[in-house]
Amino acid sequence: MKGTKIEVGRMGGPGRAGRLTGSERRRQIVRVAASLFAEKGFVATTTRELAAACGVSEAVIYKHFSGKEELFETVLRQKMAEVDVSPYLESLPSDISLLDAFRAVAGRILDIGLGDPLIQKLLLAATIAGSPEAQKLYLSWRQPFTDFLEKRIRRGIDQGEVRPVDPVLTARAFIGLVNDCVLNCNLYERFGFGDFNKENSISNNVPIFVRGIAVDGKIGS
Repeated sequence: MKGTKIEVGRMGGPGRAGRLTGSERRRQIVRVAASLFAEKGFVATTTRELAAACGVSEAVIYKHFSGKEELFETVLRQKMAEVDVSPYLESLPSDISLLDAFRAVAGRILDIGLGDPLIQKLLLAATIAGSPEAQKLYLSWRQPFTDFLEKRIRRGIDQGEVRPVDPVLTARAFIGLVNDCVLNCNLYERFGFGDFNKENSISNNVPIFVRGIAVDGKIGS
């Protein structure tokens, strides 16, 4: 797994705050902290490391945040705001086909998860650290997809196109399958799982899954 590149301050060197304004410095600290927390986890990341990576003294960190806990929670809240997937799901046609619904969800998860590897890493870091923000990040990142597919599966059952499966368990299983692809690329690249093609994955895996829940295995094109 490749390390995340850490951005430093303009001036560099602990104790030198550079020419950033207060709001710029705060944003920089949050940005750098996100990378460090994602790579090392909450416990292993120290304020000294954060300060050094930002090119400032620890006093500057404490000027903007009461401690590492507040900084970590700020990082998680910002990431939650960045991964709001509800508008995308709401934009999909109300009569979307079963296959296209699953394709759309898979595509969006892969786009976001591969486009920003910090999401999965921070979620893991927050969960391990027992952060109260972990559940909120989980809900903002995964729950909307689960809710969307659950509703589409229920409609499919009512219309006779989907077998009488458990809609919630089925939706979660699919979300887990797609997120495993994201994890393989973001966390296990050094083990040989980084060579990944989004379109090939969707065209191969989605029909297999949908065919398994469709009545008589018929899913259309």
